[in-house]
Amino acid sequence: MEQEIMLEKSNPILWNVQFCLLYLSRILKVMGENIATIAVVWLLIEMGGDALSSSILFVCSSVPRTLFGPFVSPLLSNEKYQQWIFFSDLFRAITLGLVPILYLSNHLYLWLFFLLVTLQASTGAIYSQSVIALLPRIVAKENIQRANAIMQSSSEVIKLVGLAGAGLLIMFMSTTSAIFLTAVLYLVSALIILFVKTSNYYEQNNNLEELSDERKHQNSKNESYLKRLWEGFEIVRQHSLLNSMCLLVIFVNIGMAPWSALSALFVYQELHGDASTLTLLRISTALGALAMGIVLTKVKIKRLGALFVLAGIVEGTSLLVTGLSDWIWMIVFCCFVMGITLTSFDVPEYVIIQTTVPLHQQAQVYSVITMLGNLFVPIAFVSAGIIANWFGISIVVIIGGMVSIISGIIVYKKSSLSKMTLAET
Repeated sequence: MEQEIMLEKSNPILWNVQFCLLYLSRILKVMGENIATIAVVWLLIEMGGDALSSSILFVCSSVPRTLFGPFVSPLLSNEKYQQWIFFSDLFRAITLGLVPILYLSNHLYLWLFFLLVTLQASTGAIYSQSVIALLPRIVAKENIQRANAIMQSSSEVIKLVGLAGAGLLIMFMSTTSAIFLTAVLYLVSALIILFVKTSNYYEQNNNLEELSDERKHQNSKNESYLKRLWEGFEIVRQHSLLNSMCLLVIFVNIGMAPWSALSALFVYQELHGDASTLTLLRISTALGALAMGIVLTKVKIKRLGALFVLAGIVEGTSLLVTGLSDWIWMIVFCCFVMGITLTSFDVPEYVIIQTTVPLHQQAQVYSVITMLGNLFVPIAFVSAGIIANWFGISIVVIIGGMVSIISGIIVYKKSSLSKMTLAET
């Protein structure tokens, strides 16, 4: 027993069983999500879906998850994040499992298909914010950056594996088989999360005053649901660092929207490439994200705010160069850099929330920033398509890059976010 304790203290991430369980659950969930991304769209095509139904499917699969988060966060129990994650994955397993069953029995009507996709996407918001709040309860505070880096970089690689796996499953088996496998992955993820324990590790590795404040908040019965709902928005509005971070997230997501929506067409029309070219770009992005994740597991960054702001500016610069260049290997390099900035953007965001926000409010704050950060993305998608039809895809990608660069410079000049050090948390 003493030897196990010494190992955990010397390497508290890799030897923390609770983190390993959460990590495995997350990997399975990300794998399932990305298989479903391809399989669900392909099933819609097999059902005779057109461009309009494809757009509706995109809205059903992305918008509810963004908007639903802040409304469910006040309901999350501080002591039962594992149960909420279990419920989220179990519900998604059931709703997705119904899709192939109804389709094979000729009872999957289009409206019912959209409803099931909407329901599973909505409950996906529970998983994301619960993990953000659960992680500080199973990992010591000094290792929060490393834990987030491990999970984020691994997720980017698993996304790529999931997308490729979906194609192989559909090619050699069937679309319904791929969706059913997704349901199984969600179910296994749900079962694994039930074994994650927080009480002993959490109480031994966190400040007793923080624990006392959290329990006082938890035992309070006077706050209404609406008050707790608004509390998340108020924290983001009043907290100068979170306010600046949220603004940068909004504009960087808007700047990235043209590339996210039109990268396939960019490869086809501007580079005269094919699916293998697009795959090369996505692999380059995933490798960049993985490389930066490995760096962040080894190097302790004290000025996380500066890294966050710099990532936004560098990402914008990469988009700008991508839009201006027609040399494939330059664009591959830019995609690699964008992968680096993806991890450099996400990990500081998580760590700043987990180290500056009270434990019982972290899920609410994360859900609010996520919702606001993605609120204008659908509009940006549509606008990018319209502008691209008029002026070309390269112009839209350049505009997106400029939006990210300008917003990053403004936040750097006008906010104290870039001056924040880890010691201040």
